[in-house]
Amino acid sequence: MNYDYDGQETGRKKTEGMKVLIVEPLKEPYLKTISGDLRSLQNIVGGHIDATYPFKDPVAIVLNDEGKINGMMPNRGLYDDKGNLYDIVAGTFLIAGLTEDDFGTLSEELSAKYMEKFKVPEMPVRINGQMAMVPMPEQMRGKTAQAEKDSARVEMEFKTGQCRNSRTNQNRKIRKRSRANEGR
Repeated sequence: MNYDYDGQETGRKKTEGMKVLIVEPLKEPYLKTISGDLRSLQNIVGGHIDATYPFKDPVAIVLNDEGKINGMMPNRGLYDDKGNLYDIVAGTFLIAGLTEDDFGTLSEELSAKYMEKFKVPEMPVRINGQMAMVPMPEQMRGKTAQAEKDSARVEMEFKTGQCRNSRTNQNRKIRKRSRANEGR
């Protein structure tokens, strides 16, 4: 059997084009017209694709199938009807419309709706031992390099179970050095 998925298409003609909403970590979403073949979807999400259908509208979230296990940056939270976080999408994802049997162009109405829904970038934090996503402060939105460092630090601390205030950790190191120097 041939499992070469890179050469396959999603059934769409390459010349047709498909308008999708792209959502990158720490950035506002934007619309882009892509060819809609498998390779174009994989290029956007950075690997093998998976799709989830968390909304009642005829849309799909197309994401990297291994985004979480490959350590991609947490991007946006998915929330239930009561506003409770139930999942976090890692890495860049896109929102596509749905046809009867495939992904399709996102309508103007749905483009506007999901552009607004995902407009505010989110950052991962740990609150009371639980992973959460919080809106990125407006003053940090233009400073994505620092925001990526802060987000990566929180993510690493979460993974290693060391999610403490970094100043507290720095102060502990200083006190340890001071005690070591006193003993000389």
